[in-house]
Amino acid sequence: MELKVWVKTFFSIYRWLEKLAKAVDGYVTIRGVSCFYKNLRNITLCGTEKVVQDITGLMNKKISLINIKHLCDKLLCALPENLARFVIAKYVDDHTFEEVAKILDVNIRTTLRWNVAVLEKCTVKLQNWGWTHEKILHLIDHEKWLLDLAKDIELQQEINHSKKLAFFAIYHEAEKSYKKFMI
Repeated sequence: MELKVWVKTFFSIYRWLEKLAKAVDGYVTIRGVSCFYKNLRNITLCGTEKVVQDITGLMNKKISLINIKHLCDKLLCALPENLARFVIAKYVDDHTFEEVAKILDVNIRTTLRWNVAVLEKCTVKLQNWGWTHEKILHLIDHEKWLLDLAKDIELQQEINHSKKLAFFAIYHEAEKSYKKFMI
């Protein structure tokens, strides 16, 4: 998977990271407190080792979320202000390109160019910082929901690329036909 896909994935989940981290804290509290209540229903779940494993696993998930947020913040700080504002409007606030153009008071073509520029600049930054696909998989601890989201984003990119190729093929054929009439 390309680093560009991970950039899109991380920016897309950026707004949810704090809420996810708080939810993990809630689960840790519930898991910790529940081990003190003994009854027939949960007595098998209350072994100290099991509780420690569960809480450790949850805390590792929280650390991953914090690291993703830190990486996103670092990428945003590395971008020029206009591109950082674009990322916030497009990916974090989840606006369409048309809405982003209105919000930032620019042409829609500018937002499309900015999108390409952001993905390229952030991909280069990640590479310069030593990030690879394998290192990102380690960072996210192979979280299924993140992998699924990244695969969806990758698939959408492939679909968009196929549409562009089809458009250019049709355009090229139309141009050839038009040139025949011009001669």
